[in-house]
Amino acid sequence: MEETCARAVEYQREHKLGWFSKARLVNAFRWELAERGYTKEFVDLATEALVVSLTKSKEDKAATTPSSGGGNPNL
Repeated sequence: MEETCARAVEYQREHKLGWFSKARLVNAFRWELAERGYTKEFVDLATEALVVSLTKSKEDKAATTPSSGGGNPNL
């Protein structure tokens, strides 16, 4: 599962996916697991893990990107 999430995060970085493309990726992942016969519980858990990984990678990137300055430094 970790490898799958890592590959999805790398794909997201390479292709700069927006929210709609990420939603399509997650839905395709969910349906592929279901079609391969995995239980609903596993599909839900794996899909949630993927969403968290994609969201976390975006937050990590934002935390490491320097701010542009223009705001109030006292906030």
